[in-house]
This record gives sequence, structure tokens and C-alpha cells, in this order.
Amino acid sequence: MHPAIHTDGVAVITGAAKGIGFAIAQCVARHGMRLALLDSDADALSNAASRLRQGEVPVSVVVGDVTDIGVISRLRKKR
Repeated sequence: MHPAIHTDGVAVITGAAKGIGFAIAQCVARHGMRLALLDSDADALSNAASRLRQGEVPVSVVVGDVTDIGVISRLRKKR
């Protein structure tokens, strides 16, 4: 396992609903790390979270844009 991946930590992944962001989430989930997913596409994010939860990995989601400070605050509260 890569030294940056800790099973006791939370990986915050932006753009997590699809593409590279979702692929990163899948990779990190395989190593047992908890996930906090952020994306502006609510439907795609919900679908991505459902798929990842099938692997019994704890997943939190926040819909929004990473440039919005309010979104970052909501993400921190979900931990």
C-alpha cells in the first residue's frame, strides 16, 4: 500500500462523481480508507456513492463547488 494511504484517515476527493475522480475514489476505497466525496453533479455523485458503498466503505457526500468556502465547511462537518 502507498504510504500516503492510511486506513484510519479520510480521503477528500473532488470531482468524485465520474472520470478520474471516481477512479481515484475506487482505488482509495480498495485500500479501506473512508471517503468524503465532493462534486457539483448531485445525481452522478449519489450514483457514485452508492456504487462505492457496495464495497462497505464509509462514504460521505457533499454537493457543491470546491471554490465555495461554504461547501468546504459542510464537508468538514461531515467527518
